[in-house]
Amino acid sequence: MKLSFRTTILLTAGLACQAYGGSVKTIFVIAMENHNWTQPSTQTSPAQIFGNPAAPYVNSLVTPGNPNAAQTSYASNYLNSGIGVHPSAPNYIWAEAGSNLGIFNDNNPFGTGGSNQTTLNSLSNFLQKSGKTWRSYQEDIDVTLTNNQPLPLNQYTVPLVGISGNFTTGTNAYNGSNQYNYAPKHNPMVYFTTTNGGNDATTSNPFAHNYVPLQQLATDLASNTVAQYNWITPDQYNDMHTGLTAGFTYHGTPYTGDQAGVAQGDNFLSIVVPQIMASQAYKNDGAIVIWWDETEGGDDPGRTLGEIIISPDAKGNAYTNNILYSHSSDLLTMQEVFSVGPCLLGACTATDLSDLFKPGAILDIYTFLQNPTFSGTPGTCPTSWICSGSPAPGFSPYAPTTSQYASPIFPTMAYSPTVYGGSGVMRQLTSMTWQGGATYTFNLGTGLPLHEPDGVTLVAGWPGTQGAARLYLTMGTGYGQVAAFDIPSPAPGGFSNLPITFTLPTNSPAIGQAIGVMLYVSAPSGYSANFSIMP
Repeated sequence: MKLSFRTTILLTAGLACQAYGGSVKTIFVIAMENHNWTQPSTQTSPAQIFGNPAAPYVNSLVTPGNPNAAQTSYASNYLNSGIGVHPSAPNYIWAEAGSNLGIFNDNNPFGTGGSNQTTLNSLSNFLQKSGKTWRSYQEDIDVTLTNNQPLPLNQYTVPLVGISGNFTTGTNAYNGSNQYNYAPKHNPMVYFTTTNGGNDATTSNPFAHNYVPLQQLATDLASNTVAQYNWITPDQYNDMHTGLTAGFTYHGTPYTGDQAGVAQGDNFLSIVVPQIMASQAYKNDGAIVIWWDETEGGDDPGRTLGEIIISPDAKGNAYTNNILYSHSSDLLTMQEVFSVGPCLLGACTATDLSDLFKPGAILDIYTFLQNPTFSGTPGTCPTSWICSGSPAPGFSPYAPTTSQYASPIFPTMAYSPTVYGGSGVMRQLTSMTWQGGATYTFNLGTGLPLHEPDGVTLVAGWPGTQGAARLYLTMGTGYGQVAAFDIPSPAPGGFSNLPITFTLPTNSPAIGQAIGVMLYVSAPSGYSANFSIMP
């Protein structure tokens, strides 16, 4: 049996005590279209969303003191994914892959000029390979196009081509019209072979059940059967893309053209967001991300995109910041939430969205390591640490294996050793330096999930009766050991998540040298183990 330890690591120094939120577990992304959040005053069309009277609900979410803003944070400096990354489909592809992968059109996945991608590296593929679930809720798919009633599950297909027209007898549940308009360009998972099942629009496509009509969302919320990662795309009349032919009257005000599209989207959000918030999946550390796809009129910093986070774990009351974000930030955050990797292209250099959440809700490992702080008083190592320049009993000399991939935590080196009935170590060098008298904490976050090689979680914690592998932590300069600690094995199903803290002596020879972290793993005879540091 091959056991794989996949850990996420947070190294902090002298952090003050803070009130921590829960760890985000379920994500709902709601995709909106073709409007800037803010833009130069000289640009009047399409109108920006911030302060727009046709979007009263969205603006209530970002108004401090408004009851709708109680669990809301939002970005004030969210830019287009890249210069020239347009139109829609490249940005939806980016949401999965961290790049537009060379696509600059809205073509369908297959057919003339098809934009299908065969890469194995996409968020939803990482999710399914690690045993986590994803679902794409798309309005106007898998319905009878006469009355807008959902088809039976066994008639679902992967929606590879767009459809538009008018229902004969049915109406849209949100805007009251009889118009429908689904577009693959607004459905990110449908552009990847690993999540679309290939050019197969029949009911036998094994991925058909991942693409469901929007009507199914209410049922899944009520039964608490939503996926862990849920992508929700309204049709092109409810995502702010296109105004209805007859316009739209909203709260007594008639709108036409682009402003009708804005009002239609705002109306949709005012219905769907509270519906999600009432669900158990949301209340149990869920998060809603209202996401706009691309800027209009230019990709300069003067044109920002909307990015609204609603969660019991958000800082709330319309908290905002001026941190530079993009679609890569969302992707990195999703990889952190679900512990899947390695990091995906643009996500490797992005800033995650953790500042919009309460501390601890998103494991923020990158921002802190780039901006470390130190505090503490002179002292000696606690008795639980071994302070010496030689390995502690049971430790093996440093023997890295070939690097498998670069780690965004410590970009300079990342080793992933495999141990067969023996021991091995992983070393990571940071840009931080040891300071005498400073107190350091090593936190394993939510613990060490134990995985089979295919990434499916086997046991949360250690293998227990299957044969106890052991994990040790050392911290040093990369060459000499400063401290070592034996991380205890919890009860089967438990977590090794206790912070490990010690104070560096004021006379330590490590002062001024780069901080290095080493993880040491050993496996009993007949077992093998490997581990890696990943987002």
